Amino acid sequence: MIYSSKKTIKLEGAELKGYRSITIGGIRDPIAIMNLDKIEEEVRKSIDRSLRGILSQSEYSLHFLRYGLDGVTNLIKKQSKLLPEEIAFVIESIAPTQELADTVLSLARSTALHQSFPHRKTTAGNLAFPFSPSDFQGGPVYEFSIYHLMKIEETSSLFPVTFEEI
Repeated sequence: MIYSSKKTIKLEGAELKGYRSITIGGIRDPIAIMNLDKIEEEVRKSIDRSLRGILSQSEYSLHFLRYGLDGVTNLIKKQSKLLPEEIAFVIESIAPTQELADTVLSLARSTALHQSFPHRKTTAGNLAFPFSPSDFQGGPVYEFSIYHLMKIEETSSLFPVTFEEI
């Protein structure tokens, strides 16, 4: 362990980044699984068009997680050309209010459900939802915004101690 001769106090803080909504769907169609990049790209474009004048891209985030393909590491492994038979597809939105996060997610889910892609054979829907209703509110989302060591001369003025006799 390394010890410093200077006294420091660790400052940590978090700030509200927005509110979260998620949905979980399943995909078993191998052609849809092969085209997930295209589906996600087109969903993002559609959401941007739908929200124009309401929310800018910098005011919300949209994440797609692919459990069973690359959902844990979020890195596509090219070691195998074999695709899984099915995946869990999680869509997450974060926006300034819960209502806006719900709206972004609703648009993304609906668009992903019916998004066209190369060699698509059916229009019945790309996702199967294990829950009804399919969307879940995740509430407030916080992110570390301060992580700092502050140098100090002495601690007594910063953390005064008083004793009371009861």
